[in-house]
Amino acid sequence: MSSRIILMHGFLGDVDDWAGVTADLTVGSAPVAIPLALIGAGRPSTIADLAQAALGYLRAAEVAPPWHLVGYSMGGRVALAMHSLAEGAVDRITLESAHPGLDGEAERAARRRLDAARAVELRELGSAAFVETWYALPLFASLRADPAVYAAVLERRSEADALRWSAILRGCSPGVTEPRWDRLAAMGHRLQFLSGALDPKYCALGVEISRRATQARVEVVPGAGHNIHREAPAEFVRRVLAFRTL
Repeated sequence: MSSRIILMHGFLGDVDDWAGVTADLTVGSAPVAIPLALIGAGRPSTIADLAQAALGYLRAAEVAPPWHLVGYSMGGRVALAMHSLAEGAVDRITLESAHPGLDGEAERAARRRLDAARAVELRELGSAAFVETWYALPLFASLRADPAVYAAVLERRSEADALRWSAILRGCSPGVTEPRWDRLAAMGHRLQFLSGALDPKYCALGVEISRRATQARVEVVPGAGHNIHREAPAEFVRRVLAFRTL
């Protein structure tokens, strides 16, 4: 049985983020995009909480396993947590620019403080002001290089629920989330990690993943930065579908 593709967006995102690739990723059945912020509304907002909610969403929608989880950034960390909770239901995972977690306590503590401050900023200033600061980070330099794409992202993200995303930013910070490096080794050859060639931080992370999870399929996508499915959609689709045939 072919596994159903399950799409999970990143921080400040929504299901429409996948609109540019959904049709081309349809193999038998259309992919299912999970609205992480909505399913987590009114609940605690850790990665584990979102993973539980995502599993509940799939069961309520009667989306039968096996699943091929495709997670971008924060969504990738949710995918790894879902594998921990429902390992038998997950056939394979594609991580797109997603970090398995911070190992060192000093690094984790620094990130907790940073994201707590960011969460306050988001709550007090609102989404419209916050997203301009967020997307000014070096991580999104290649996204800013295309004015039309960048403007569309800012417009869409400015509509985000500031209170909800503030809670997610604080609760899902890599500084408070359990590292999931063990999941990478457990997945073996059923794990794919994609980084954009214009995203040096995550290209370096791919090298580390290759070292720790020797069976994982680690690939660098040319012409893309952190958000591969938006910056190089055709190449993103090609690599995800090729991984399904291995």
